[in-house]
Amino acid sequence: RRQVGSTIKPLLYGLAIEDAGFTPNTMVEDVQQNFKGFGMVPATGKTCTGRTMRMAEALALSRNCATAYIMQQLGTQGNDGAKRFVEFLQNCEVKAKVDPYPSIALGSAEISLYEMIQAYSMFPGRGFNVKPMYITRIEDKNGNVLQTFVPQRKEVISDVTAYSVISMMQGVVQYGTAKSIRNYG
Repeated sequence: RRQVGSTIKPLLYGLAIEDAGFTPNTMVEDVQQNFKGFGMVPATGKTCTGRTMRMAEALALSRNCATAYIMQQLGTQGNDGAKRFVEFLQNCEVKAKVDPYPSIALGSAEISLYEMIQAYSMFPGRGFNVKPMYITRIEDKNGNVLQTFVPQRKEVISDVTAYSVISMMQGVVQYGTAKSIRNYG
């Protein structure tokens, strides 16, 4: 398990769309947030622009302060948003113990690559989370199928939410933090 960093942000944004009525065009504040009893997130506001921007832009540019703002909006007080996010991660089949600290919005949680792949599978899976499989069937030397394994699927989010997050993630490559990847063909 390793800290997942900003790769956790699409999961939080998906929760905001699915459960809190956000859209990619919802305006969010790129300002440091105070979580009562936990302090400021992020710890320093030096990178906060103070701008209001669309949620899609915040994801594309990986804005930590805007992401903390979104987490703050998911709860009514203190750490409620982080608790709600932990429950969502568990629903996505993340088995790692994730403590509900506000900093998990910025990727402080230690989650395995396998668990992240399973959680992310809901985006191309139209809202259905699929447990990754290495072997789908076993055959003998004559091609006779001895055993077949069926993927385990579970609906986590709506297909509309999955589509919205995929659209926002395209912005990461089109004009955001991963735009240089286009140079590789």
